[in-house]
Amino acid sequence: MTNAARLGLGYELVGASYPSPAFSKEAEQSPLHRRMIEATFEQCLNQIPVLETPDGIRPSQDAISAFSKWLPRLFDRALKIGRWAIPHITCSDQGEIVCEWWEGQRKLTIYFGEASEYIKVWGTNIDSEMESGELQNDWNITAVWIWLHSS
Repeated sequence: MTNAARLGLGYELVGASYPSPAFSKEAEQSPLHRRMIEATFEQCLNQIPVLETPDGIRPSQDAISAFSKWLPRLFDRALKIGRWAIPHITCSDQGEIVCEWWEGQRKLTIYFGEASEYIKVWGTNIDSEMESGELQNDWNITAVWIWLHSS
């Protein structure tokens, strides 16, 4: 059964396959690598059908498309760096898919929607202990993931 069929919500998932700079072509085609990726995607994507805010808002198609586009890239970068954890996944009031990770005092939140944005938090002062930006490319993802795990 495909993830789109599993969702049962009329959403269409964008396929996310691209060559990975973290693995050789042989490693990318290995059954172990494939099973790791599929298991990670299944764990994350299986949460989408049950995401709903208290007001009944569900993830938008833009959010699901962005999530399915960026998740493999984020996973790839995390594996390259050596740390991956399944995120806490919720839905925002704007229909975005929200993923959160914690490492000590640091928190990384990524909002997947029409534009995919991140917020890095390392304290309570919004002027001096938080930073936000837009996910634009793989270097961007690498930088925020390294920041999260560099405490």
